[in-house]
Amino acid sequence: MLDLNLNDVAVRNKRLSDAYARRQGACVPIVSFDVPFETHNYQDRFNDLDLMLEHSIRYARALAGSDNDMPPFIDTFCTVVMVAEAFGCPIKMPE
Repeated sequence: MLDLNLNDVAVRNKRLSDAYARRQGACVPIVSFDVPFETHNYQDRFNDLDLMLEHSIRYARALAGSDNDMPPFIDTFCTVVMVAEAFGCPIKMPE
């Protein structure tokens, strides 16, 4: 489903691990969550779980394809707003 290059993911994880462990001679990782990819608006994603999954897969693929040390991950969309909504609080999404 994701078709990720696992060797590339392993290299990214090693770079981040080395940097956080402050290993001497480790390269400085370049990390950015801001990668371009086509997606749907928030409201549509919250209303349609298939679109939410599609968005998450596209985001993970975009991260994997970027010149970036951020490992790809599945965006789980668990936010403060979702917790409040689960307890019955009315939520208004901006347009």
